[in-house]
Amino acid sequence: CKSRIEKALKIEGVKKGEWNVDTKKATVTFDIHTISPDAIHKAIAAVGYDTELARAEDKVYKNLPGCCQYDRAPKK
Repeated sequence: CKSRIEKALKIEGVKKGEWNVDTKKATVTFDIHTISPDAIHKAIAAVGYDTELARAEDKVYKNLPGCCQYDRAPKK
């Protein structure tokens, strides 16, 4: 799961992206002139993980390996 999230963070404008398994938080260093925080959240959601700003599509989430699935908050 860690590698999947970190791979999603390998996008233009992100200088460094690291997922902490214990805290379940990403630390991201990025160029605000190249990429927005919203775009970073969308990149993570695109590979199946909900963030504070973006929700993964159900079909993408369901395709995650079982060990990478988590309790999701209800849709708003």
